[in-house]
Amino acid sequence: MGSLVGGNAVFIVMFATRHSALVYLLGIPFDRAILFHRWLGRWSGIVLFLHFIFESIFFSQNLPAGSNDTAISVVAKEWVDNEGAIGEVTLNLYGFLSAIFYIIIFVFSLEWFRRNKFEIFFASHALILGFFALGALHSPKFRLYAYISAALFIIDILLRIFLSSIIIPRKTTVFKKRSDTLVQVRFPKQVPWAKPFYKPGQYVFVNFPDISRAEWHPFSVTSAPDDEEIEINIRALGNWTRKVAALAAESNRVWVRCDGPYGNLDLNYHRYTSLLLVAGGIGITPVIGILKDIFTAKKKKRSRLETVVMVWSVPSNNEGEWFMDDFRHLMNVAQHASIKLDLRIHVTRAAKDAPPPSPPMYNGRPDMEKLLDQCTDHRAPCFVFVCGPRKMVNATWDLATGFQRKGKIVHFHHETFEF
Repeated sequence: MGSLVGGNAVFIVMFATRHSALVYLLGIPFDRAILFHRWLGRWSGIVLFLHFIFESIFFSQNLPAGSNDTAISVVAKEWVDNEGAIGEVTLNLYGFLSAIFYIIIFVFSLEWFRRNKFEIFFASHALILGFFALGALHSPKFRLYAYISAALFIIDILLRIFLSSIIIPRKTTVFKKRSDTLVQVRFPKQVPWAKPFYKPGQYVFVNFPDISRAEWHPFSVTSAPDDEEIEINIRALGNWTRKVAALAAESNRVWVRCDGPYGNLDLNYHRYTSLLLVAGGIGITPVIGILKDIFTAKKKKRSRLETVVMVWSVPSNNEGEWFMDDFRHLMNVAQHASIKLDLRIHVTRAAKDAPPPSPPMYNGRPDMEKLLDQCTDHRAPCFVFVCGPRKMVNATWDLATGFQRKGKIVHFHHETFEF
């Protein structure tokens, strides 16, 4: 069972690296691979626990007759009596301590810590070094797994240094508040040779040294892939993002470090005649990047697109105004394009007696079934892209599945904000 733990550990590391072979060979982006990392980590925790139980039973069965000691007490006594001399019992102590390290990581990786105490969650993962080091001391067989894992980690770090600016920060060209709770950030792309890696719908991890040198967070890219600068928009929802908003109130140029881009759309939307983009709240950011790629890209792509429909649901008019300048520019460009653009911003919590706003803003929730029916009216293939709250994603997914059962050609892709 110990070998199974070691083998699983290699895959746990591989799924957690941002430049793993899965990205380049299978096209699985980091945000999808991290799910396998999480599931395999939980399964390995169960295997490790069973390994400890079975080894303790075996160890106890081989104690002298009449002994009142337990497996753990014998390990502790022998360590003290022999002053740390390496022996079979001491090797078991290394294994026990390695398991303790893994359990600590396991506990602090639970969703509550990941969502509410990210700093603790992130810092606890440094104990993986102790897990591998003590595991290698515990069993020579484990050393091979430790060496492979270390190689994967080092290769990932080197690629991140080569393709990103994780070490050398850049100055922002735009760092301002769009509203009280939204910050627009623009900065130059890291290195010239990384430009071909940019695609629509991606995200980057950013760090602001003025806030913390160790804390990184992912944000969707709002700029087009061939833009000279990267644009992200940060909504102040947690402690760290509120610090970013406070920093934007004090200065319009700050240092930023960037790691990325990451992410990969499952399907090429240029192969479809209709594209339905659905967003909720700050989930609009990757959608704007896709719209810019279609309508404002410097290098036009061959495309079968005829109609693009964007539906953005926001709770109030204030949120609906966040990106109005971008939308107006896109609508002006679309007037001279061969692709029809229909932008719809739905204010879901508008007062019942509120006067109807002028397009592209509408009061009330969108009729998604009607909109999807229009996009699939001629039985032509339709691509549906969704980014927003889980409830919205699931509802749109169910709707798309229902249309597929009716014989319509609907392909679905959703983005997640959960790592």
